[in-house]
Amino acid sequence: MMSKISGKRSPVIVKHLQVGDKEITIVTDIADTLAESFSEQTSSDIHYSTKFPSHEAHAGRQILKLNLHNMETYNSSFLYV
Repeated sequence: MMSKISGKRSPVIVKHLQVGDKEITIVTDIADTLAESFSEQTSSDIHYSTKFPSHEAHAGRQILKLNLHNMETYNSSFLYV
């Protein structure tokens, strides 16, 4: 027997973020600090393999060939602008 899933949970309230000896208490500052940290971790080249820079450069030189003659309705507003 399966029980009903309510899907309702009480919201999580973040009161502060401790970064080193600094305590951040304003919600927008907490969000900005977390975003900056995530950005540094995902954008840092220390996480790339040694082969990645050459692959990135090669991929950046590729010419995109888009088929503009497709008839998908979601593309129609972009085709005839």
